[in-house]
Amino acid sequence: MKNSKFQFSNPNLTKLVFKANPDFEQSLYKGISLESKTHILKSKENSNAIVELIVLVGKEVREYPFFVEVAMNAEFMWEKELDEEVVDDLLKKNAPSLILSYIRPIIATVTNNSQYPVFNLPYIDMQDNVAIMEERE
Repeated sequence: MKNSKFQFSNPNLTKLVFKANPDFEQSLYKGISLESKTHILKSKENSNAIVELIVLVGKEVREYPFFVEVAMNAEFMWEKELDEEVVDDLLKKNAPSLILSYIRPIIATVTNNSQYPVFNLPYIDMQDNVAIMEERE
């Protein structure tokens, strides 16, 4: 087995919000809503980037039993010989998928400790992930 030319640091939890909804109305519930946002801060000079993934579960309205917001980031590094287009694709799809695997157990643990059943975040297809990419010095 050989190491990838694309590596990452340990992800950092930067935000965790859980709010149970005291006004939740079961009759209005039609399933939980999921949203994600990806921010990429890519270095102009070095072969690295900070990728942040924000996951929102539910909303703060009567139709949802709870609201969860989790934000995590990690630094991604790659070898200079990697094609720029390949790197951008890895940053937009693979990096958020990897961070999501760290977010998943956090959401499960938090919801499991609430009055509601555990919520296991499903696998999410990142093929069409919209990421905001910025460059930094």
